[in-house]
Amino acid sequence: MTQQLRPAYVNADQSFFDSDALSKIVSFAAACGTDILTDTGQLMYEANLAGGEGPLAALIGPMKDRGPSTGVIICQDKLVASWGTPDRADVAFSLTKIFVNALAGIAYRDGLISDLDAPVSTSIENDWFSGPHNGHVTWRQLLQLTSEWTGMLFGRPDSIDWHRAVGGAVAIRPKGSFREIQTPGSYWEYNDVRINALCAALTMLFQEPLPAILDRELMRPLGASQTWTWNGFRETDINWHGRKLPFVPGGSHWGGGMQVSAIDLALIGQLYLRLGIWNSEQILPDDWVDISLRPSLKPEYGFLWWLNTNEAFSGFSARTFWAAGLGGNLLLADPERDLVVVLRWIEAASRDTVLRSIIEVGTSVEI
Repeated sequence: MTQQLRPAYVNADQSFFDSDALSKIVSFAAACGTDILTDTGQLMYEANLAGGEGPLAALIGPMKDRGPSTGVIICQDKLVASWGTPDRADVAFSLTKIFVNALAGIAYRDGLISDLDAPVSTSIENDWFSGPHNGHVTWRQLLQLTSEWTGMLFGRPDSIDWHRAVGGAVAIRPKGSFREIQTPGSYWEYNDVRINALCAALTMLFQEPLPAILDRELMRPLGASQTWTWNGFRETDINWHGRKLPFVPGGSHWGGGMQVSAIDLALIGQLYLRLGIWNSEQILPDDWVDISLRPSLKPEYGFLWWLNTNEAFSGFSARTFWAAGLGGNLLLADPERDLVVVLRWIEAASRDTVLRSIIEVGTSVEI
């Protein structure tokens, strides 16, 4: 059954926003849905093919059809606007990574990770994290995408994402073409196989499926809906000392990943704006958000969060942090404005117009 659109919501009582201008922004955004495929599985498969992945472009995890242009704006903990289907659990693509960040924070809180610069091999014994190279990979390096972890994981080699260009960068060489592996910590690369290696490491560290940890330690304390799912790959359980632990990936590159609503995504943005505190409870360690949002070897990247250090989103503060995924999926949080914006399935150029309009809402904006 197709979920019905919720009527656009605008709260005229918020002093930060002019209600007439906000209504105009919402109407514009709602009308600017992307024209990409509704079938996100086919969308991802075609993107993989275009990336030169050949037979390995095939998806091995479930997907679902996407919804319409959707958005949520929260300021000072108040919902000031929403449109589309903000309660619909939708494919999050790479926004899944922020949930991986939160789980690493929970492991850090609970002492399972006592030293971010310690090799993963000191916490878990597994062939994926052993030997003269992978045995030296640290938790920090995995979280900052500088690990240079190398190997095969669930049928996908790390080399499949070599030379991958993201965030407007231009690839020096075709994705997947050969390069020399560097010393862990010395080279930044956006690599989904390595993200999945982090998910596997966290699964073995917790000795429990990551969705169960996420539900108990994060989503329920936040009061999130119970509509979200975190889907794994087919036949990819991790054998751990005679037990089978279900594995879930840190995105939807080969299917699976988080399916979550815009409202629930906004809750995550609010939690990080509140430095990990929710209803007086320290859900994430008191220093975790600060650590996560420090620039890494790549100055515009922290622990699986993008940073606005290069003013990718002009007009927003340098402290703004964000996560993005295929299809116009965006979660952006600006601490200086106490503002969270979630946009989904919006055409790329229109997305930038909407964001610019939100921060210029008190001025004359042409849209």
